[in-house]
Amino acid sequence: MPYNELLNALLWTVGVTLVTFLLSTILMRWLFGLDLREVEREVEDDQNVAVGAFFFIISLALSLFLGFMASDGFTTGATPELAWVVYGLLLAFVLAGLGLWFAVHVLSGSSESIIAYLRREVVDEDNGALALFLGSFVLTPFVITALQLI
Repeated sequence: MPYNELLNALLWTVGVTLVTFLLSTILMRWLFGLDLREVEREVEDDQNVAVGAFFFIISLALSLFLGFMASDGFTTGATPELAWVVYGLLLAFVLAGLGLWFAVHVLSGSSESIIAYLRREVVDEDNGALALFLGSFVLTPFVITALQLI
């Protein structure tokens, strides 16, 4: 592997890793109202399996998606490729949201908003089993969308 390709792969790996953790942290804040220090407290001090599981699921989904999309780096004509990544990411978020809506409102019959339901079940009630179950509705669209786009 030539030096330029090795350096390019290294930079893409670091960049995608940082973006993945940044987006995971933003999503944990948006979904559960927890900043990164609070996530750490929930996981380490309170040993809240559900919060840890959901952070893992979000990070795994984003890393699989972004990792697949950036695996070869972008070519000189990066605009169309970047557009596909952005549209694919939006599609995966929409499908994940629909999956969560289905699980929360149809399967459980809850009248709460999805955010309120997730905060209550995952943060307040430490429901690890539900976090993993709902995580499948989040993880699957990201993996499938990434595989369709590559």
